[in-house]
Amino acid sequence: MEGNNVLRINGNRLAARKTKVGLRNWEFVEVLFGLNEGEKIAASLDRVEVKDGALVTVRQTSSSAYSTQTTTTLSIGGVSAGFNVTTQPPPPTYTLTVITAGTGSGTVISSPLGINCGSDCVEPYNSGQIVVLTPTAYSGSVFAGWSGACTGTGTGTCTVTMNASKSVT
Repeated sequence: MEGNNVLRINGNRLAARKTKVGLRNWEFVEVLFGLNEGEKIAASLDRVEVKDGALVTVRQTSSSAYSTQTTTTLSIGGVSAGFNVTTQPPPPTYTLTVITAGTGSGTVISSPLGINCGSDCVEPYNSGQIVVLTPTAYSGSVFAGWSGACTGTGTGTCTVTMNASKSVT
């Protein structure tokens, strides 16, 4: 990713694209923006044929499934090279359910966005996601506190770490 540029495979051509990268080591580069998940790029840039606008042919020679290796042949300017791509499964998701209790009325909003309980009280979140719930009591009502999967109790925010499906009342 010299100069934070990549050559994205766009149809049957290579197209230069500027990216912003974060952490990197000898094996991995964190792309903060400039590429979308699933976009294909040319990984070997050390040949003169590998340049912006070059004609490419991509041919997959083995089936792809999560946590498996796929052998792909990339032909650029008449030169072909095979490489292996290892795909990883998406992170598991868990369901967070907010259950209202009592006779009062109000809402519970989540950060990151998703739950807006009054109307939407159930939402999936990625494993490891930290969700903060904030209650708002409507006029004439009082929020009495949390029970269930909250860390910290009382009438303030509730923090839930999504490592299993959980519910909060």
